[in-house]
Amino acid sequence: MADIVILDGQDIGQAHRATSAILGVVLAEHGTTFDRWVVLNALATGAFPPERARLVPGLAGALATGPTAVEAMLDQAEAAGLARIVSAPGGDPGAVRVELTAAGRAQHGTLRSAIDHVADELHSGIPEADLAAAHRVLAEVTLRADGWMTLWAATRPAVPAR
Repeated sequence: MADIVILDGQDIGQAHRATSAILGVVLAEHGTTFDRWVVLNALATGAFPPERARLVPGLAGALATGPTAVEAMLDQAEAAGLARIVSAPGGDPGAVRVELTAAGRAQHGTLRSAIDHVADELHSGIPEADLAAAHRVLAEVTLRADGWMTLWAATRPAVPAR
């Protein structure tokens, strides 16, 4: 009887590495970067609230980076004409929004189509039920890992300053 293969971190890491490499090629072929794609996709899909004060920490958490890096990504998207900053009526700084321009929506659409095409090729021939099961398992693993990290960060001893 054959050994049962169990999904582990190495499997997840290898799939991430392989698909990230493909994403990098697709983005480069369209003259953009991963950071720019993340900004375009977040704004196009509403993955995070568009208020800059909420968008920045949301993207920082998702990308495991700091708010300064996200602010730079947003500034670059604005400088490229792909996003715009919309001031709130009355000047409320907490309500300043970031939204895509027509050029940003067009670029997102082009990139989304290219990425979807590659994903369709990668998933071709894999039964939908298997893809759905993989999605559920990976979503649950992600949820548990995020919870573990939150608990670990809350309970670890403070490191003394040097």
